[in-house]
Amino acid sequence: AMSNIGWLYQNGQGVPQDYGEAMNWFQKAAAAGNSAAMIEIGGLYRDGIGVTQDYGEAMNWFQKAAVAGNSAAMIMIGQFYRDGRGGSGVTQDYAEAMKWFQKAAAAGNSVGMIQTGWLYRDGLGVEQDYAEAMKWLRQAAAAGNPSAQKYVGNLFENGSGVPRDYAEA
Repeated sequence: AMSNIGWLYQNGQGVPQDYGEAMNWFQKAAAAGNSAAMIEIGGLYRDGIGVTQDYGEAMNWFQKAAVAGNSAAMIMIGQFYRDGRGGSGVTQDYAEAMKWFQKAAAAGNSVGMIQTGWLYRDGLGVEQDYAEAMKWLRQAAAAGNPSAQKYVGNLFENGSGVPRDYAEA
């Protein structure tokens, strides 16, 4: 409930938008162990909303949420490593990004599956492997992720590592 109240203040839903009050409620929820609130705090620091942008502090909160088992936080960490975030102590490291995306995928997070597929598709930190990319994207599609379904279709439409097949696309 505390995290939900924070979200209401963050988005100005039913109350005046107030990032300070949102942070207050997110911090209360995080102190109680709510990993979704930890991600919200990390996002505020990452984007500099209501606080000074601080990638290091954002990473700190994402790591806390990941330790609590939150797969969305694992994706955030993977994105930091994929993109490299100056000021967070994170330099671009595709192998580390892959590790975090696969942790999220192992937890059943279809976005982690998609991110893993993209690294294989683009050959980032791994040898480019369209078959492996397709495996991960199909797994995400089978989990019901509509974006993954589109990406699988794109691979067939473009003939990227698979025979061009408009019926599959």
